[in-house]
Amino acid sequence: LFGEKGTTGPVPLKGGKHSFERGGTDVFTFPARDVGAVTRARVKHDGAGRGSSWHLATLTVASQSAEDKDTSAGQMGGDTAPSGAAQGPWTFHCYSWLIKTESSPAEVDLKAGE
Repeated sequence: LFGEKGTTGPVPLKGGKHSFERGGTDVFTFPARDVGAVTRARVKHDGAGRGSSWHLATLTVASQSAEDKDTSAGQMGGDTAPSGAAQGPWTFHCYSWLIKTESSPAEVDLKAGE
């Protein structure tokens, strides 16, 4: 994630048995530094496994303050931000396949609101 105050750096998303399946909606919660208002997101995968290409429709990122974390843990995806941080949510539209080939990585850069 890229924001007005910096970047989170790469964040590997550890999915369960049924993560990233057709028609599914996956929610991930991870700790990250406050990057301010999120302006861009880079999504990629390593192409490992049979049938590893996947279709990304939208990505929604929301910050979760320490106070919210105590009362709503597991209910929102996004980063854990300090109290007073930009809250979002920020939505990124993709509607395309992420397919790794010899000449192209399975990677897409998305801008908020596009």
